[in-house]
Amino acid sequence: MDRSGERYRPKEVRNLPIRNVALHNGEPALYRRTILVFDRVVDDRDILTDANGLQLRILTPGVTRLEFAWSWPNEGTETTASR
Repeated sequence: MDRSGERYRPKEVRNLPIRNVALHNGEPALYRRTILVFDRVVDDRDILTDANGLQLRILTPGVTRLEFAWSWPNEGTETTASR
């Protein structure tokens, strides 16, 4: 089943406090960790059943769209890491 393009909203968003950090070049920067929590089961269906990846798009007014992607092998397939 291909559920490409389905959208889900997080059930919880937690913003941790802003803190000072140093970048790899020593420059100071401000950093905030945001935790997004999603339901795994929606409408009595595990939304990751048969999935081999997911894409997270973050859309915030006035900010460039951010995209992250994860993938994993399907069950029963051999991966280089497991050889």
